[in-house]
Amino acid sequence: MHPERDFLAFPNFPAMVQLIALYLAGLGFFFTGMAGISENLRQITGQRFRVLLSRATNHPVRAGMLGAAAGAVTQSTSVVAFILSGMMAGGLVPLGRALIVLACANIGSSLLVFMAAVDLQLPILLLIGFCGMLLAFRIFTRWKPAISCLLAIGLLFFGLEMMKQAFRPLGTSHELLAVARFFDRFPDAAFLLGALLRAFIQSSSATAAIVITVNRGGILNEFAAMMTIPGLGIGTAIGTYVLSSHQRGIPRQIALYQALTNLAAGILVGSLLLIERATGAPLLLALLHRLSPSIAGRMAFLYLILGSAIATLAIANIKWPPGW
Repeated sequence: MHPERDFLAFPNFPAMVQLIALYLAGLGFFFTGMAGISENLRQITGQRFRVLLSRATNHPVRAGMLGAAAGAVTQSTSVVAFILSGMMAGGLVPLGRALIVLACANIGSSLLVFMAAVDLQLPILLLIGFCGMLLAFRIFTRWKPAISCLLAIGLLFFGLEMMKQAFRPLGTSHELLAVARFFDRFPDAAFLLGALLRAFIQSSSATAAIVITVNRGGILNEFAAMMTIPGLGIGTAIGTYVLSSHQRGIPRQIALYQALTNLAAGILVGSLLLIERATGAPLLLALLHRLSPSIAGRMAFLYLILGSAIATLAIANIKWPPGW
């Protein structure tokens, strides 16, 4: 007997209610994990840690590598921007180096998207159990923020696994098939879908991971699924601009530069997909088919390409922001 079906067996409730409840619970775990990662990383990044980061960013290549690592660990360029704002305000890092770190954080954040494209159920359960025991029995209390951060990562991926389970039986749902037919007719509209989801969820990597998870049953056709990814760049630009309206000084400047580079990269990648579809020229889709046999894998690689485009555009124009 399948253990997942036992876990989901609620005979007194309709199947659709059970699946919706499972999806909402997964979404709750996912966002709890995201919030836990951000909160615990802010506790870790004390003054001594920031001084070490300052020394590590005194060369552009090291700054880029540090940014990619920071993006992979935090899975949020917003957290990276928060840390960098404090460092610049304290004179620990110049603006040019900070922008290189932030630009390359977009590349590192693709780690979450790749992990969402593979099955990690057993490692996730082991991570949650191990970290939960360490916290419950107060073992290695000196490392409590780091252990709590790992637990939050486990909860994040546990939430993704729950959402995968919820959407597996929905591939034949009449409502979702109606949505799929709409995007079959207007696949370009999926670009706006990606932008709207990103503006609502407030994390590009989280949005991409959720879209990949939801689409595991092939709800969207391939081109529509791919078009949601560059839409994340537009959604990031809109969301960042709106949320930074109350900020002043360095934090707002960093946010606006991040918005501009995401906007430009989203338009660039989306345009390349549309050109390839219209002309048949082997561009991004042809490359993605070489990189991965599955739609989930190709979406993850396209997100990496989007992050690389953001980083490239940001670094290529690095001499202009200080003047602005």
